[in-house]
Amino acid sequence: MEFRAKDMMSRCELVKISPRATLGDLDALLAENLISGTPVVNKNGKLVGVVSQTDIITFIYKVLNDSYSLDLCPGRAGRKEKQTLDQEIRSTEIWEIMQHKVHTVTPETEVSTVAQMMRTHHIHRVFVVDENDELVGVVTANDLLYLLEDSEWLKGVLDATENTFSQDLKFNGE
Repeated sequence: MEFRAKDMMSRCELVKISPRATLGDLDALLAENLISGTPVVNKNGKLVGVVSQTDIITFIYKVLNDSYSLDLCPGRAGRKEKQTLDQEIRSTEIWEIMQHKVHTVTPETEVSTVAQMMRTHHIHRVFVVDENDELVGVVTANDLLYLLEDSEWLKGVLDATENTFSQDLKFNGE
């Protein structure tokens, strides 16, 4: 039995954020909901991006790196004050740091396809959209790990892998 995205996606009211919200807003939202990333939706409810803790860390690193590099350039102002940096970081709007390329699937997409997408693109979440491109759910890497608890599903995957491996060996003349 092949699971589909609709069988394992989170369907509850998804935590979302506006592209015009700030990093301060995002920080509070992620902490309050114990999540590491969230979809970014516009005022019409359309998915326009995704933002995660990785994006935040990357941005903070860039801001700090730019600030400290000022010390190395003759004739430029010295290192920014900590308070100024904190304000600059917290007031940055989400659209400035979010990932604009969003990987989506439909509710009918097979879970194996979702897993392949995550692996290929090095992402931890894939958003599920309906025929109108409305966000209806999310499948995370953790959701895929829960499948390991289902021994029948895992047995099917292992059997399929073994068959593929056996065919590959025969093809290579072994």
